[in-house]
Amino acid sequence: GGQGEKEEAARLLRSDHFEWVTHDGSTSIAFRADSTCDLCRDYTLCVPGKAVGVLAKAGASALESVVPYCSVFARTSPDDKAVIVKTLKQVGHTVLMCGDGTNDVGALKAAHAGIALLNSKPPVKYAKPKKKKKKRRAKNMGEWINEKLQEEEEEEALPVVSLGDASIASPFTSRFNTVTPCLDLVMQGRSTLVTYLQMFKILGINCLSSAYSMSVMHLEGVKMGDTQATVSGVIIAFLFMFLSASSPCETLASRRPHSKVFSRYFMVSLVGQAAAQLTFLVLCYRQAVALTPPDEALEAGGDLGLISSANATEPLLAAANGTVGNGTAADDAAAAMADPAAAAADEYEKTIVNTTVFLVGFICQLSTFATNYAGRPFNAPLRSNKGLFYGLLLTALLALGLVAGTMEDLNATFEVIELPKDLKIWLAAGGAAMWLACM
Repeated sequence: GGQGEKEEAARLLRSDHFEWVTHDGSTSIAFRADSTCDLCRDYTLCVPGKAVGVLAKAGASALESVVPYCSVFARTSPDDKAVIVKTLKQVGHTVLMCGDGTNDVGALKAAHAGIALLNSKPPVKYAKPKKKKKKRRAKNMGEWINEKLQEEEEEEALPVVSLGDASIASPFTSRFNTVTPCLDLVMQGRSTLVTYLQMFKILGINCLSSAYSMSVMHLEGVKMGDTQATVSGVIIAFLFMFLSASSPCETLASRRPHSKVFSRYFMVSLVGQAAAQLTFLVLCYRQAVALTPPDEALEAGGDLGLISSANATEPLLAAANGTVGNGTAADDAAAAMADPAAAAADEYEKTIVNTTVFLVGFICQLSTFATNYAGRPFNAPLRSNKGLFYGLLLTALLALGLVAGTMEDLNATFEVIELPKDLKIWLAAGGAAMWLACM
């Protein structure tokens, strides 16, 4: 029975039936399960499939005391392979298995990641021989195109995967019979993880800065222009698309990336960058309020959050007394809703505060993408991501042009005004300081 086999296997392990022997037979060491950990420090251990079977019969403790410290497993059966993979998983290892046949199916399913290797040769680059010119020409253009397509299909033909192959049991399949895809899979996985985490960080920082910008606009009684909201949203969407297309680094890093969103590194980085951006926003907002002309501040409603109108004093009386004229405040609100065209005409007005808050928020968003791009050692450098690199470069030039305010057509398109010289200096110097602080 099972208990008898277990006792017999344990007896064999305690006896002199098994021993460690060097490849040349010059050294032999008696086998003891509790000494395997110390032995692997001086030797590279190899275990045959027969020994794995005896260890499996002896129990999980015997497997866990030997298998994790061995580097080579030879002449193993399909069951032995599955036992090895499961044992490595039980002791906390992350296991990747690659195999090329049906005898690897069990281990491929048990592993965290499985790669099926097809029996095909890797591509060999060679100079194509020059074809002799045929005297006979094709009958027509259609036949010539069909011949070219047929030649391309023959050159790029993939190996056919038959039923019962290892590819059916594994989530990944390699066209070639080498273990090189193992490194490619690890590098691609790390790149995906890093890109996933940096997207969360960018979203969090942008949400915090946007929340403050929208709060300032609401308190000032102004809103973001339609063109401003549309263009900034489209730019952010394209930057995220380019960011998701990041490619892994060409070499495998010796350290692992951070694997959790709620980690000390992630939270400290997010809070620190958000604090730097909010400081930049607050300082520029106060400078914009200080440089706002008194008549413009009165029309915009100041800090009371009133939307400018032809009769700026009547809404103030309505807020204090609850009535305007012979009607109530609710009746006036209903009248405004009944005529949305008239109300919409007063919703947006170009002011120094509006322009400043929009430009500061725009600069913060660009800084977030540029400083949080995770390049080496897990992703390719920023210059290798052509879409993101040139997108950030062009957008930075756009922000610089809006801050300068010298192009009237550009100002009119983005519904901004030319800012005072002192405020331009604040935006340029503060933006550069904030960028360096976030790095």
